Amino acid sequence: MIEWQLVFSGMLIGVAVSAPIGPVNIMCIQRSLKQGFGAGLFAGVGAVLGDGTFAAIAAFSLTSVSGFLIGNSHWIEAGGGLFLMGLGLRSLMVDPDRKSSLAALSIKENTTLVGTTYIMTVTNPAMVLGFIAFFGSAGGLVSFPEDYWQASLLVAAVMTGGLLWWVFLAGIMHRFRSNIGANAIVIINRVSGCLIALFGLGVVLSVLIAEYGQW
Repeated sequence: MIEWQLVFSGMLIGVAVSAPIGPVNIMCIQRSLKQGFGAGLFAGVGAVLGDGTFAAIAAFSLTSVSGFLIGNSHWIEAGGGLFLMGLGLRSLMVDPDRKSSLAALSIKENTTLVGTTYIMTVTNPAMVLGFIAFFGSAGGLVSFPEDYWQASLLVAAVMTGGLLWWVFLAGIMHRFRSNIGANAIVIINRVSGCLIALFGLGVVLSVLIAEYGQW
């Protein structure tokens, strides 16, 4: 029997962790405006898979995995920050043209895009603690890890909620796409690249301050 209250709670959690503006939201907006709804959605799919990974770790009480992630969070976050900086700088150096932007992405490009946003998501180990906190308010699931049906249901609901958010965001941005000119595409690419790089720089600086700030 499906527990609809748990499903609804999980979907709300999925939206709550996806909606705040961050690098993946910026990439989804950028891709939707440049290459259409499908590209924007694929950018979000990587985040959904990343959130699903953390949700599963929290829901099934995989303490050894979560302990490793939290114990090495600074190194993982620093790696993620450097990845974001590289991604942002790459966007700054690429000079997009309207014609190539209109072309549909290939399977390889879509797969790369999913992998990129997945890495952007899973290099934030603190999300595990966030999901544990969320799940603790959704029926105390983390306290009862033996209930694998509820755990699976909640993880699926979280991913569904996240996916609905990315469908919504990509759809909204796609509606504006026909009014975007070639110059605007270049500006969007540069601005989004700067923002993603700044997110990465902020992560790296926060790790350095946490590690060596007392010096």
